[in-house]
Amino acid sequence: GSGLVARYAWGRDYHKVLLKKLHRIASVLGERWPEERWRSFTDTAPLDERWWAAQAGASFTARNTLGINRRLGSWFLLGEILTTKIFPATGPRSHAHGSCPSACRRCTDVCPTGALSADGRMDAQRCISYLTIEHRGPIADELKPKVGGWLFGCDLCQEVCPFNLAAKPTQESEFLAWKAGPDLALGPLLDLGEAEFTARFGGSPVHRAGRGGLVRNACLVAANLGRTELRSRILELCDDPDEGVADAAQWAARKLSGGPA
Repeated sequence: GSGLVARYAWGRDYHKVLLKKLHRIASVLGERWPEERWRSFTDTAPLDERWWAAQAGASFTARNTLGINRRLGSWFLLGEILTTKIFPATGPRSHAHGSCPSACRRCTDVCPTGALSADGRMDAQRCISYLTIEHRGPIADELKPKVGGWLFGCDLCQEVCPFNLAAKPTQESEFLAWKAGPDLALGPLLDLGEAEFTARFGGSPVHRAGRGGLVRNACLVAANLGRTELRSRILELCDDPDEGVADAAQWAARKLSGGPA
């Protein structure tokens, strides 16, 4: 009866956790080569991180478009340090982590919106992670029921991937200290204002969706899960100043009343 949260967003914001570690490394490198410049990134710059990871031999890019490491599966985060210093180049280690089995279609089959294709491409505008996090405003009616119970992000293509069978849980304390956790009660989310949203989710990846995005998603999940007891609260959101919230609330209210969504 609650909304699901993608695993990477259960604890503290990974940008803060990983960047802190990268800055520490960059600081040591800066002391050794003070005449050079060093900048750290993790999903914070227009870099094709998965391509660089594959070139560095850290992973290969899978059919679900995620980077996969033989030991970690796809449950890991990428970060990089850019520098003006010229280091000796190392060639790519092709197939160091294997590749997707030619006949495996688990990720493409499980995707509710059909965002993944068999040739390893993604239609990002149909991806539940994109829709629930990055997309602003109303979600297309065709895709609303396919969001299912996902409140923030989606892990389906990772949960079915055979490379993830042996992955071990993280030991990073800041990820284990949950801020959002694996699921969130829908009722309190429907009552969130901007101040309450920031107080509740500041320092969490969930903050990325914004108050409007999270409340919009909560309306859709409530309707998809048949939470009829929340209909009166959803009706109050039908005139919300946020267009995405109002649209989702109107759709959810119709669906929960038994009418055509």
